[in-house]
Amino acid sequence: MACAQVEQQHSFGPDCTLRTLALTCSSTGASHTLSHYHFHAWPDHGTPDSSSGIRAICRALAPARETGRPIVVHCSAVSEWRNGGEALIPSGV
Repeated sequence: MACAQVEQQHSFGPDCTLRTLALTCSSTGASHTLSHYHFHAWPDHGTPDSSSGIRAICRALAPARETGRPIVVHCSAVSEWRNGGEALIPSGV
C-alpha cells in the first residue's frame, strides 16, 4: 500500500496542471517523487476545441523525455486515441 501526498501544484497553459506528488510505501518507508501532468479538457467524445493545451503538455514533457526516465500516459476514459495520441503527438511536433 502506498500513500500519495501533493507537494506542489500549479497550472500552465490552457487546461493543464502539474502536480508534484510524494509517494511513500507504507510497509517499507521507501519514497519516490512523481510529476503528474494533467490535461483536463479532453471531452469524453470527440477532440478538444483547441490544440493549445496538448501543445503545452508536449512542451512541458520535453525535459522529462530527455532524462530517459519512464513516462506513463493514462486516460480516465476508455479510448485508445487519447493514450496513443498523447504519447505519439510529441514525436511529430
